[in-house]
Amino acid sequence: MSAPRGAARLAAVALVCGLSGCLQGDYNLGRVHQPLAPADVDGLRPGVDSLSVVLARLGAPLFVRELGEGIALAYGWLDEENWNVEAQLPLGDTGGVQFTYGNTDQQLPGVVVFIDPSLMVRRIERGVLRDLLPTKARPMTLEGEATGG
Repeated sequence: MSAPRGAARLAAVALVCGLSGCLQGDYNLGRVHQPLAPADVDGLRPGVDSLSVVLARLGAPLFVRELGEGIALAYGWLDEENWNVEAQLPLGDTGGVQFTYGNTDQQLPGVVVFIDPSLMVRRIERGVLRDLLPTKARPMTLEGEATGG
């Protein structure tokens, strides 16, 4: 099949699917939280700045994670632009074919500021939050107090 004939057939299938309601697409644009100013993050000095300086400069974190020795303040944001296309082609009474394609990415970029037990900045890391933070967290009781461990 030549390229122009193949493209014409593909366009015809897309038109028929579109008319029968089996071709759908969506586009979403959104922002989750506000990115931190790079100068504010770069101005933090490990071993010199305290927790209060971090909070004054960066504001409230998205969440705080208690670590074995200290805490981690996680700041995350996302400017997302997603699109998806879904095509369905019924094949008689026995079923059909479905195809979905898109660029949705659910990784939340951000900054984690690690604070030591003396409430001083230990280190600062940038990247995807789920990659920067340990997966284990201390279990909590119903009253919100940490259990041993």
